[in-house]
Amino acid sequence: MEQGLATFSALQRLNIPSRFVHVPDENHWVLKPQTWIEWQQEILDWTADWTKEGQ
Repeated sequence: MEQGLATFSALQRLNIPSRFVHVPDENHWVLKPQTWIEWQQEILDWTADWTKEGQ
């Protein structure tokens, strides 16, 4: 958690577009089915945002 927050804070200070996604009841492995789906959606949304044509 601390390393994730530190990395996120550094990215924000550098004005690098970033989001911190905190899932309090999971750890390195996202095991709950609904949480896993939400996590995968975050990845898909990020990929879609950064692979749009014309960027």
